[in-house]
Amino acid sequence: MHDPTPELRALVLRYAVPLCRELLPNLTLWTSYGPKPPTPVVYEPMLYFTLQGIKRMNVGERQLDHRPGTFLLASIDVPVVCTVIDCSPERPYLGLAVKLDPAAVAALLLDLPPGPERAPDAAEDELEPMTISPSTTPMNDALLRFVRLVEAPEDVALLAPMIERELLYRVLQSEHGTVLRQFARADSRLSQIHRAVKWIGSALTWRSRFRWRLWRASPR
Repeated sequence: MHDPTPELRALVLRYAVPLCRELLPNLTLWTSYGPKPPTPVVYEPMLYFTLQGIKRMNVGERQLDHRPGTFLLASIDVPVVCTVIDCSPERPYLGLAVKLDPAAVAALLLDLPPGPERAPDAAEDELEPMTISPSTTPMNDALLRFVRLVEAPEDVALLAPMIERELLYRVLQSEHGTVLRQFARADSRLSQIHRAVKWIGSALTWRSRFRWRLWRASPR
């Protein structure tokens, strides 16, 4: 089967300028032309794919190395300390991310045909909010067709939702498909944590803006 990875790398290198650029709804591309120091960031619910280089993340006491040939699934807003290694100006880090929409995942789950009986989902307390799994050629093929839409903007409205749906289906078939299913369930523990984190973030943002307005309005 044809390996779509070389063309994917070329497209990301061509269009991820200067460093991070949102080109399509729900799609973001990244490049880094040198190692980066450890930086605290928040990973939003997304599918992340590293195509070249290594992104190292510390999540609490866990250390994850996100390498080519794997995808990272973040199912809630996850604070991590992140660094990019194994890259250079001649061989930059290349990656992309696809934003997750709980409604889209839930709609896909409803449309899936009944299949053979599968093993019960793991206990929710055992599910990690950030996981790394091997990517597959069908996943990378869908990603390639998704990124190609950058060069065909007239096709985005029709084809982008179809390709995203196919990609979600491939992730549901993976070893951590259970995490994605829990992400889409409104009553799951992951969904409850996700909503709580969003609420806390909104409250902190509102408080910061309120304090800024008070500072601007105060006599000096």
